[in-house]
Amino acid sequence: MLKEVLIIIATLVLISSCSQQGLEDTTGKIGLDNKEIRSLERNKEYPEFEKGVINVKFKQGYDVISKESAISLTREIKKSNFADMTSVEKVFRAKPTTKNYNTKSQMGLQNWVRIKFSENIDVWTEAKKWSELNEVEIAEPIPKRIPLEYPNDPQFTYQWHHENTGDNIPSLPSTPGVDLDTPEAWDLEKGNVIITNYERVDWRHEDLIDNIWQNLDEDYDGDGHVLEYIEGEWRFDPGDENGVDDDNNGYIDDFIGWDISRDINDPSSDYTHGTKTVGAMLATPNNNKGVAGVCWNCKLMVISGTGMYFQEQIEYSVDNGVKIITMSFMSSLSEAERDAFEYAYQQGIVMFAGAGNNGEEDANNLCEFEPLNCVSGSDIFGKIIDFSNYGNEMDISAPADHVRTTSNENNYLWAWGTSFSSPIAAGVAGLVMSQNPSLSPYEVKSLMQTSVDKIIEPTKYAGMGVINAERAVDLAKNSEQYGHFPIAIIEESDTIIENQQLNIYGVADSTDFIYYKIGYGPGLYEEPQISTPEILVPVEEGLLYSLDLSNLEEDEYHIYLKVKDINDQIAIDDFFLKRDTSQTCKGWIPTETCSINQPNYCTGNLEITNNCQECGCPTGLSCNLNGSCSEQSISSSLSGGKETKLNLIFDKTVIDRILESIKPIEKTETTKEIVPGLITITGKHSQRINLFELISNLFSK
Repeated sequence: MLKEVLIIIATLVLISSCSQQGLEDTTGKIGLDNKEIRSLERNKEYPEFEKGVINVKFKQGYDVISKESAISLTREIKKSNFADMTSVEKVFRAKPTTKNYNTKSQMGLQNWVRIKFSENIDVWTEAKKWSELNEVEIAEPIPKRIPLEYPNDPQFTYQWHHENTGDNIPSLPSTPGVDLDTPEAWDLEKGNVIITNYERVDWRHEDLIDNIWQNLDEDYDGDGHVLEYIEGEWRFDPGDENGVDDDNNGYIDDFIGWDISRDINDPSSDYTHGTKTVGAMLATPNNNKGVAGVCWNCKLMVISGTGMYFQEQIEYSVDNGVKIITMSFMSSLSEAERDAFEYAYQQGIVMFAGAGNNGEEDANNLCEFEPLNCVSGSDIFGKIIDFSNYGNEMDISAPADHVRTTSNENNYLWAWGTSFSSPIAAGVAGLVMSQNPSLSPYEVKSLMQTSVDKIIEPTKYAGMGVINAERAVDLAKNSEQYGHFPIAIIEESDTIIENQQLNIYGVADSTDFIYYKIGYGPGLYEEPQISTPEILVPVEEGLLYSLDLSNLEEDEYHIYLKVKDINDQIAIDDFFLKRDTSQTCKGWIPTETCSINQPNYCTGNLEITNNCQECGCPTGLSCNLNGSCSEQSISSSLSGGKETKLNLIFDKTVIDRILESIKPIEKTETTKEIVPGLITITGKHSQRINLFELISNLFSK
């Protein structure tokens, strides 16, 4: 018996000795001079690490509590053979003013910093270099999050915009990693808000039906739904069709929305555009059917109608609970529509519109409403797709290339266009607003602009960058503890050049505001080289800064606005300026924007638009009738119909000629000089008058 006990003891000692030796060997592999690059060598199953960034923990006794002290120390101890740092951030917000600081301090959370480099830097090599420093306790690369849940939809692998593997599209390679990181975002938030797209939709589609909003205030029989699957198809619940406006909203039996123009409660159609755009946004994931929309659990309120009823569509959606509006159509922005947009904005509604597919430096006129998010189109390589409109009106970019989505009658197809950029961006906003419902429209806009990926090989300005769902939801999750996110908005339409100064207008504000600053430098998307001092007074809306252009050489300039709050939340917006005064322009030409019932007659609107694209007047300068660029504002519009009002701002030298040219109109009122160079004419004319020819003659003289 004693012999057996001795054998067991000897065996345990041997096992213990082997275990200790094994640990010592492993430690030798992990660390340099007994300093560990922890967690990662023992977690080799992680296939990827975040590019260009490492976490570093300093030893106790080194002051890195504030971001400024962390930057100072890292610069001081960094060796010449280390990669250049692009930024230094705190990993935890542990400082004496935060909750549970004593516990955080004992754990050393305040000693962690995040160091960023260029994305082509080998993060393992860099972490090992930093781990050799006497001041450093730990240095490690950061593992990428591996999503725990992928939807089982059979065509999900075709949807490169969720997760781009490089071979999502048959026979067409793409760039791996150029995607929204949607699965990672879904690990944080799946969405719960109501969205609308103002188009008729095949709402009975197998991949849409589960995400169709149901108005339970019209649930007359009280069974918890207003849709039922009857005899092989989805129908309105017969027990709810009582012909009564149960919810007293002015619409009888509006179970899922309303068709405003037809004044019926079934906004479905054989037209496929609405079904396609909706599928990209909120086709039901994980139902083993078709594709997956961006916003997993968001619901669609189906509202449709022609442009004549656009204002009522907006009113209905806002009054019945919509939180996000996406518009995949082009339209002028009338004053009635502007009022409707303003009403939606005042009610906290976030709005999106596709930029347009003309490949021009121009934007959908809906984008004139500043709180709206104007979305350009990106491709499978992370570049701006060639047909997308571009310019300073753009806010963000989103996929517009080979979008796999739903079509009518339970079909699926590939689709292209900024018609899909807008709902995809709206889907991301749905995740963001579900994560933090307290965010305002401008806060959502700033958050989404700040969380973008860089555009690959940009040749033209098309917004801040390509949206990233994971990063956006991350920022929303972080902002939830503070209740807000900083607002950084450059208002492109108000930002103008006057007397060799670029007057930058916008919003730089936050509940816990610290400062904002303006940076600028040459290059399309290059990091600005020059920055203003920190400006300590917030601007709710107005002039942010006047940039002196007199010493700026002719070039392309990237201008950015940065706003920071006391919680280290940062919001960014940017602006593109082409500094070029050497060119002259061809002048202004009339562009027909109204519908034409007969070849030479206009029954809607005409606008005079700038033809300075080819010769390149600098941003903020206008093109005069004589073909020169100047700092004078110049705009005009002529509305058709029984009453015509023409507003023109030109050099005073051409006013008399303009008045002479408009004689065919029966003038009832003419005001020549309210301000220098302005004339206003109100007159009546027949709807059959050839307005297009009249304006063409005016500008050809």
